[in-house]
Amino acid sequence: MSLSLLVGGALVIRDWQSGNETRGPRPEVSRSPENHSKAKVPQVSARLEKAMKEQVLRVGVKEDQPGLSEQQANGEWTGFDIEYAVKIVRGLGFTGTIKFVPLGTEVRESEVELGNVLLTVGSYSITTKRKRLVRFAGPYFVTQQALLMHTGEPGKVAFRENGGRTYAEVNSVADLRPGTVFCTASSSTSAERLESSYPDKNFTVIEKADYQQCVDDLLDDGGRTEVVSTDRAVLAGFLSTDDRLKMIRDSLKDSTESWGIGMHLDDPELQRRVCDVVEKIRTDGWQDLYDRHLKVPMDDKSNRSPEPTECATVTATPAIAAATTATSAGG
Repeated sequence: MSLSLLVGGALVIRDWQSGNETRGPRPEVSRSPENHSKAKVPQVSARLEKAMKEQVLRVGVKEDQPGLSEQQANGEWTGFDIEYAVKIVRGLGFTGTIKFVPLGTEVRESEVELGNVLLTVGSYSITTKRKRLVRFAGPYFVTQQALLMHTGEPGKVAFRENGGRTYAEVNSVADLRPGTVFCTASSSTSAERLESSYPDKNFTVIEKADYQQCVDDLLDDGGRTEVVSTDRAVLAGFLSTDDRLKMIRDSLKDSTESWGIGMHLDDPELQRRVCDVVEKIRTDGWQDLYDRHLKVPMDDKSNRSPEPTECATVTATPAIAAATTATSAGG
């Protein structure tokens, strides 16, 4: 499995099997107009065909996100996003080896652009800015941004003060003190939303490589973090791992996040194929995945698969689907 890290401004790609590394400058992701969906569609996806031929397909995922995507001690990957990704890949007719590649939020677009991953499936919010860099299929999940805090007294959460913790009742962002220290992942939508939606609060926002690091800092008596902010579905997974954590009742205002499957901007046919599979999973498999992985931690029994609006004008033709399936069968 390949692991990509950003070290000193250089992109390091490590093959987990051989241990070999290659280094290079972090690439500039190409920009294209937003109306890329109107471009001429090729007959097949060359990138998917390449994976079919090599019998290895790489999917970028988040790691250390309980309930969504995490790697166990035995190397096995588990979670809603992981199983959803498997359904997508198998639905494309791919029967070979699926390799999950852990990706930080800030390198997802560049890893797709480089071809180090064919797809990215990992709480990947669809935004106008990101749609200039990658194509999306979906959304396959809709959630809102929420707050996770340290609790120590019944019904109350902790703020840091004079090297210790003081406790108060908090039900929404309005109850937070000015200057409260937030932690979120680098390049996430949470940081942008906090700074733009609550300027009067003068929140301090620190960014770390992933949300596990934010949660660790929140729980550390010597840390700085008072609140971890990201999508409620992500925080729900952490909530189930430690009884010192508490989810604040109200979500952030205007914070609906729609997760999509990211792929290369110049691959409209792959988008067509993935959209076709997304539509099938909506009625055959999605609810089972949600019930097994997220229903309990999210305490939401009514969640349903969303309408895949990014696929509204994207439909794979039967002829193309049949041709790609034939390619898969031929190895």
